[in-house]
Amino acid sequence: MKFWQLNSIMRSEPAVLEAILIKPEWDRYYEWYLNDSEIVAAQDREKLDAIMPNDLVRDVLKDSKQKLFLDGDTLRSYKFGDNDVQISVLSAVERFGGEIVEDVFEKGSFKVG
Repeated sequence: MKFWQLNSIMRSEPAVLEAILIKPEWDRYYEWYLNDSEIVAAQDREKLDAIMPNDLVRDVLKDSKQKLFLDGDTLRSYKFGDNDVQISVLSAVERFGGEIVEDVFEKGSFKVG
C-alpha cells in the first residue's frame, strides 16, 4: 500500500494512525505524516507513492474500527442490503489491495469481481 493510500483510508481515524507511526521503527513515516500537507502541495511522488511496510499497514489497519460491506462482487463503505457481509478494513486490504479499498472510501463502492 502506498503512503497516500494509507493516509486516505485512515483520514477518519487519525489517532489510530498516529498511535502506530509514533513508534521508533516508523519515525521516518511519522515525519512524512506530520508534513503531509507540504508533501501533497509539492506533489512529492517519492514519498506519496512510497510502498509502506506490510507490518506497518497491518498494525494500523488491525486497530481501525472502520467496516466495509461485501455483497457478491461489490465492496461498499456502507450497508446496502441484508446479504451484505461486514468485513474489517484489514481483511479488505488483504483480499483486494489498498488501491481498491481507498477507492471504496472515495466513491462508496467498487466491483471486485
